[in-house]
Amino acid sequence: MNKLLEGITFYEIYPNSFCDSNNDGYGDFKGIISKLDYVQSLGVKGIWLNPHYDSPFKDGGYDVKDFYKCSPRFGSEEDFDEMVNEIHKRGMILIVDLVAGHSSEECEMFIKSAEPYENEYSDLYVWNNNPWNTPSGMKFQNGRYQRNGCFLINFFVTQPAFNYGFYKVDDPTWQMSYKDPRTFKARDLMVNICKYWLSRGVDGFRVDMASSLVKNDPWDEKEGTIEVWHYIFENVKKEYPNAVFVSEWGGEKQHLSFKAGFDMDFVLENWGTFYNKLVRLEYPSKGQEKSYFRKESNVDINPLFKQIIKRITEQKDKGYFSFISGNHDVERCSENFTEHEMKLFMMWLFTMPGVPYLYYGDEIFMKYQRGLPSVECGYHRTGSRTPMVFDHSKNKGFSNCEKEKLFLPIDETTSVIDEENNKDSLLHTVRDLIHLRNNTKSLWGNNIEYVELEKEVMSYARNDLLIIINPHDKQIAVDKGEIIYQIGEIKITKDKLILLPQSGIILRK
Repeated sequence: MNKLLEGITFYEIYPNSFCDSNNDGYGDFKGIISKLDYVQSLGVKGIWLNPHYDSPFKDGGYDVKDFYKCSPRFGSEEDFDEMVNEIHKRGMILIVDLVAGHSSEECEMFIKSAEPYENEYSDLYVWNNNPWNTPSGMKFQNGRYQRNGCFLINFFVTQPAFNYGFYKVDDPTWQMSYKDPRTFKARDLMVNICKYWLSRGVDGFRVDMASSLVKNDPWDEKEGTIEVWHYIFENVKKEYPNAVFVSEWGGEKQHLSFKAGFDMDFVLENWGTFYNKLVRLEYPSKGQEKSYFRKESNVDINPLFKQIIKRITEQKDKGYFSFISGNHDVERCSENFTEHEMKLFMMWLFTMPGVPYLYYGDEIFMKYQRGLPSVECGYHRTGSRTPMVFDHSKNKGFSNCEKEKLFLPIDETTSVIDEENNKDSLLHTVRDLIHLRNNTKSLWGNNIEYVELEKEVMSYARNDLLIIINPHDKQIAVDKGEIIYQIGEIKITKDKLILLPQSGIILRK
């Protein structure tokens, strides 16, 4: 277990949208630097920066044109290095996105691979040998290059897949085994990219689509992909043993991520999952069922909660689960929550095991902006990528540009300054909870025990602490203990604590 991650909380920054220093309507490195004191004040010890690479931004920067260059949109190489230094000066670490499964179609390496004659990049991407040979279940793009074949897409049409080989080879005329030395070019490329950014002071990586590398690799086993990650980590950590890696693997397969060697894995919000029922039921089924933290919800979360505790316990010595307040890929849960409901959700987030991630703006109750046009392939995600809201100055402190130049429209309902001036705000609750986590070792690590109370109540023990969250319209009585922190109203009787509706409490047992 990586010692850098003990008791840490990360803050995710989408660089387009955090702070604009040169008034072009997009956030940038110098803008981030100008707001680091605010970020530090939250108590977070790490920053996750979404893609900063040179890119045509046909997928929000996850289509990388040059893996060794910063996007000029965000500033110079020197600006990036200054940002890294300023983050470290404040006692925080920085992880950046590693897009391991694909590049942009505008990447020079891909353009070379598309040439009709064999060269050093011909095998770096997955190409078949016939434009009409496109097996079902795989997405190919053809008819655009002189090479006699078509290339495999890893996600969007602009994202050709790197060739890590196939676990099961169905057509040896073009598919290579993942053990074929030719496929090691992609592995070595990732090793070199990691070493390059680590040499510039980055502390680690969040790996996009980490389970997508080897093709025809069964989802329940991923043996080929796991072997590829072992190779990458072994070669990176020879030189940088403390490098931190978090995977976008998720689902119920965290054990595969940890088996691959990742330090952390995100618990994602796919339909029917524990996380989805906690905070996002309204999105796929508007008005039918309410997420657990809604006051009027009747969701019994505890069967799924027991499952997640079992998974955490089984993997507690292997890696950290990472629960998120939100991220750049999902609607903000504040869309359907009141600010008080968000407080109870944040109490849960920052008292759970693992390494939590706070998405920029979630601490000030920024709203999801529904109905925006898709910008840079944002689609439904666009409304969660709007500019950070700081104060009452021009463009809410994000930028001094003219309004029509803004990357995306600004949420006018909240701001850091408003939340700072309201002592009962979500911002103060988030800050209190993160600082409590920083200073309470009982909340570090992976120890957790389910505690049986009433059906709608979530209760669990973290070492000598008992956490009880009562988000619904009822009251419950529990045995007395030392109150460490509370949200909502608690009545004290001779031998009981009465949690009134929509309340939460942290007790020392």
